[in-house]
Amino acid sequence: DVMADSDGVAPRIRLDANQAWLLREADAFFRQLSERSLALIEYVEEPLADCQLLPVFHRATRVHFALDESLYQEHFRLSDLPSLFGKGLAALVLKPALLGGYDKCLDFHSVASKAGVPSVISAAFESSVTLHHHALIASMLDTVTASGATSAPVGSDVVSHGLSTFETLASDSVQQCSFSCAVDEEGLVDIRVCQAMLDRAAESAKLKWAHDV
Repeated sequence: DVMADSDGVAPRIRLDANQAWLLREADAFFRQLSERSLALIEYVEEPLADCQLLPVFHRATRVHFALDESLYQEHFRLSDLPSLFGKGLAALVLKPALLGGYDKCLDFHSVASKAGVPSVISAAFESSVTLHHHALIASMLDTVTASGATSAPVGSDVVSHGLSTFETLASDSVQQCSFSCAVDEEGLVDIRVCQAMLDRAAESAKLKWAHDV
């Protein structure tokens, strides 16, 4: 409620339960929140241990949810995704390192984007080289739908991706292409800088390889 009363643009809040709740626990938590507080919630990632109950969760709480861990767990299949469309699914949180690479991420995005469900690229404490690649992929997902048409995600002008893990690292394995150089004071990423940094890292590696040979 304090955030709802603040001046200026109301924030949008993303929560993450990491599959910790039973349905009754999740329902009890959100019933404690005021209508104003609930209105600030963009979605909650993985509220339940059983993803089959997520539509029931949405009906009970009116809170939207996002998929993260479920996408790379053994029981979940790409073909399961459409069963959640229109039933509270607000986003896919795609971790390339855990899903098995960018091709797998694009498979999920291709299916979700047809239903207007945006994809959020999320880092898993990788180095700057990987974060630059993540940013480039994220920029592509923001502007290209499955049909190839340029489009913003339904219901949102901007998708906020999860690439700020670099802030928690004490150092980087490749200092000359730090991801922080591509991020401005407002947290926006300049993908032109990302590409330039990757080019610089590739050139440095090429020179090192030539010297070692």
